[in-house]
Amino acid sequence: MHQPGGAPFRARRVIVAIGRSGNHRKLGVPGETREKVSNRLHDPAEFAGKRVLVVGGGDSALEAAVALDEAGATVTLS
Repeated sequence: MHQPGGAPFRARRVIVAIGRSGNHRKLGVPGETREKVSNRLHDPAEFAGKRVLVVGGGDSALEAAVALDEAGATVTLS
């Protein structure tokens, strides 16, 4: 992902909220298989005080973003 102007984003953690369990979609971007990238949100509280990028546009992404925000994370939804 890139910021306006072309500079790449850097993130400590990325959550990919995909909707269907067990059959998540890949984005086809470098780094999506790294340990800090997850397709499940088990405990939003573990992200309290951290900056988190949620990638997705459906209900699951919005629910994850709200849960993370309520747990005290700074959330960006893409």
